Amino acid sequence: MGYFATLIIVPLISQDISVMSFYSYFIFFMRIWQLCLVLCIVLPTELRAQVNYLLKGEVRDAETRLPLEAAIIEIHETGRTTETDSTGKFEIELTDGVFHIHALRAGYKAYSVYFKTDSIAAGLQIFLEPSQVESIEVLIESSVSRADYAHQSMDQINVSQRDLDKLRGAGLSQSLAAIPGLNVIQSGVAVAKPVIRGLSGNRIQVNELGLKQEGQQWGSDHGLEIDQFAVDQVEIVKGPSSILYGSDALGGVINILPLPKPEQGLAGSVNTMLRSNNDFAGASLVLEGAGKRAFFRARATGNSFGDYKVPADQFTYLNRTLDIQNNRLKNTAGREFHTSFATGLAGRLGSIRFTGTSYHQQAGLFPGIIGIPNNNLLREDGDKRNVGLPRQVTEHYKGIMNAVLNRENGWLQLDAGFQQNRRTEEARPHAHGFAPPDTSTIAHKLLLSTVQCNIRWHHNPVRNWRIIPGLSFSTQKNRRGGYEFLLPEFSNWNAGAYLFAEKELESKRSIFNMGIRFDAGGLHSMAFYSPIWNDQQQLTGYYERVGTANRFFKNLSGALGWSWLPQKGLNIKINLAKSFRMPNPAELLINGIHHGTFRHEQGDPSLQPENGYQVDLVLVKEGRNSYFKFSPYFNYFNGFIYLKPTANFSTLPDGGQVYRYSQNDAIFTGVECFAEYHPIKALHLEVNADYVHSYNVQTQLGLPFTPPLRVRFNAQFEAPMEGRRISDFYFGATSTFVSSQKNVDRNEKSNAAYSLVDAFAGASFTVGKEKIELKFSAFNLFDTKYINHLSIYKLLNLPEQGRNFNLILRIPFTIIKTNKIN
Repeated sequence: MGYFATLIIVPLISQDISVMSFYSYFIFFMRIWQLCLVLCIVLPTELRAQVNYLLKGEVRDAETRLPLEAAIIEIHETGRTTETDSTGKFEIELTDGVFHIHALRAGYKAYSVYFKTDSIAAGLQIFLEPSQVESIEVLIESSVSRADYAHQSMDQINVSQRDLDKLRGAGLSQSLAAIPGLNVIQSGVAVAKPVIRGLSGNRIQVNELGLKQEGQQWGSDHGLEIDQFAVDQVEIVKGPSSILYGSDALGGVINILPLPKPEQGLAGSVNTMLRSNNDFAGASLVLEGAGKRAFFRARATGNSFGDYKVPADQFTYLNRTLDIQNNRLKNTAGREFHTSFATGLAGRLGSIRFTGTSYHQQAGLFPGIIGIPNNNLLREDGDKRNVGLPRQVTEHYKGIMNAVLNRENGWLQLDAGFQQNRRTEEARPHAHGFAPPDTSTIAHKLLLSTVQCNIRWHHNPVRNWRIIPGLSFSTQKNRRGGYEFLLPEFSNWNAGAYLFAEKELESKRSIFNMGIRFDAGGLHSMAFYSPIWNDQQQLTGYYERVGTANRFFKNLSGALGWSWLPQKGLNIKINLAKSFRMPNPAELLINGIHHGTFRHEQGDPSLQPENGYQVDLVLVKEGRNSYFKFSPYFNYFNGFIYLKPTANFSTLPDGGQVYRYSQNDAIFTGVECFAEYHPIKALHLEVNADYVHSYNVQTQLGLPFTPPLRVRFNAQFEAPMEGRRISDFYFGATSTFVSSQKNVDRNEKSNAAYSLVDAFAGASFTVGKEKIELKFSAFNLFDTKYINHLSIYKLLNLPEQGRNFNLILRIPFTIIKTNKIN
């Protein structure tokens, strides 16, 4: 560990961190890639090491003591899995050391435990407790600390692929929006951003394969740029998470977890999805294979969708009534094509994985979002799938390496990668005062390149203490183009060092954790000058649109957490945190028309960092056929940065309302409730609710885009029917009530209440040895007309998408089948 720490720390302390030179950056990245090279050479050799321990064990029912067949056994550190046989027994090859084992079986509470190989010579005995509650059957465990839910102080939710299919929307963000505490800010149906407890943008960190997604996320009309078909499991951490994840995680984290290593052999699947409202048709083909150590996975996804329908034929804006022809919003169609390829090695001493992904999306923007809408602009063009102007074209490329190296006293985790985000916003050239007319349709062109590296050392428990030190670093460069101005060119960097420790008290009923983190970052941008033209279209000079900026930020974050298990089935958690967030480049530097959000946005170069003081409380009570969770929270932000709507309209052509980044003290407080009950094993009843109240201490008003109260009722009937040709059959319905939102900022529109009803059903069909999955859902079943308070289109009084039927078909296939890896 000392050698690895030296590789990272020396380049940082050798220079003044506020003025790191190009040479310092070069040395730093050379050290990172030197470490990657060492892992690439050494780790594959170690993965082929000889077996010196064979773990034997058995799994039984905790009540009847009978053996359990087909229980899944996984060793977390190596990713190796097996299943129990008809006598409940299993075997897995390991090296000597400390390992973390998982045991899962439908109808039983998930189980996890640490063990040392030399302490269980007689074999490992695992007893699983029966449970009818699905949320208990899934192992909820932190992807970083690897502590199970009862041993965490933070509230965390794990969403499986099966749950995602039931919630499946137009993108990943929409699919997660039904979870208590989560919402989305959206532009139409193609673009959406996650909101956790009223916080969004750069306060919510989205990680894929261990690295933060970097894609101009400051824009509310900029989506996640992640292929939702490639997402198998999502981990959601609600509340302050800055200690382990960095400055931008003060509101929460969405971790997209890597797919498990494929089973030995060669197989794949074809996934298709159809949606009726906007004639969506999507398909994803995946091919994967594995030998004893090596594996690969390749995926290609294509989606196409047309203009979406709304339950209205008119809308009103600025006291003018405008037509919606054929109930379709013109030019809201789009096309997508995504690819990914991953390969690596996995063995008893760790794993190494290389992943490359590409994301391509072309999405139309409703013409009324640029300038003042009129019936001429909204006239139907005869092609509901045409992606005309205005539109946005987004490309996102990633190359990531993930490595885990196990040692007797712990394991080293390294995530390093490069991302490039290319965003183009196109519109018909329009007049800019006396300037000569533009010939290009490219209004904005943004090119963001990011290099990141995270390294953590996980020390195995010593006297009930688990310690995780870590380092992270990232650097970015942004370039611009287009006939309009939004952001200047800039470069920035961020570095962080942290220490997280967790102790299980002797009683085994109380777990205490604490952490501290130091973050530093710098930003440099060049001034931008706009030309001045006279009435003869002659250039007469320039005026400064944005000045030169050089900013440096640093601060400490800290957290204390406690999880108490006073009795079986009862868990009380409390988390206290002091968080910190640096202003992002858009908040400091933006000054231009942001067409996708129908407004002129202005930054403030003098903004100071946010400091948050946060407390979360979680109460969980679980039984054999019931589960209840109650989670209130309180967040106070000193210097909260937000985009404030003003009473002014832009002087720039087609600029819309002026929104200005401002800074005030603010309070976000709220509560989430979740209850699940099974009166009989097959019947699932659920109710959940979430409420957020925002308060601007200076203005005594609410904050913009605060989600209203929401209550959801869900009833689902399940019939596993194991061993039959048709299995895993289920059907159900969900009713959602969303209250009015009158706690708004000055010049922000309030919103009326509404109710929605959804329905869903699904089953698996066994054909030969393959299990085909068919899933159906109906959203907004009664075609309700409503306006989402978090929609950008709310400014135009445009209703949301109408009734929508959704069909998902997953067809697996096997080319080569071999014995499972043990």
